[in-house]
Amino acid sequence: MRILIAMLVLCASSLSVFAKETATFIEGTYATAEGCSMLKKLANGTARTISTVPDTLDKNGFHGWEGGCEFTKVFEHMPGKVWTGLMYCVEGAKVSAPNIVFVRDEDDNSFEVLQAGEDSPEVFRRCDVK
Repeated sequence: MRILIAMLVLCASSLSVFAKETATFIEGTYATAEGCSMLKKLANGTARTISTVPDTLDKNGFHGWEGGCEFTKVFEHMPGKVWTGLMYCVEGAKVSAPNIVFVRDEDDNSFEVLQAGEDSPEVFRRCDVK
């Protein structure tokens, strides 16, 4: 009986890892330089296809043509500068739960984004397009 209770507690606590959270430090929509250019073209009428829709980042997570990631937990490490996001991602049939580090650049309009296991960060710039 104790084992059953312990297993239920463990299962219930692991579900909280996948609870949705918002990254309040991200305001607006961010993408790479190429992604921002693609967003402008979409706003001007370019057809939405796998090759014209960029990956974007907002307070809810990453979004792309074939899937995306949502934040499950966000930790602030250096106030106003560095955060770690635990994420739940689905891309096609692939599901993952990466840890991603976000470092705000001095200009406040971009982040260096590094996923655990990658060699170098990718820069996401704010590019709200109306």
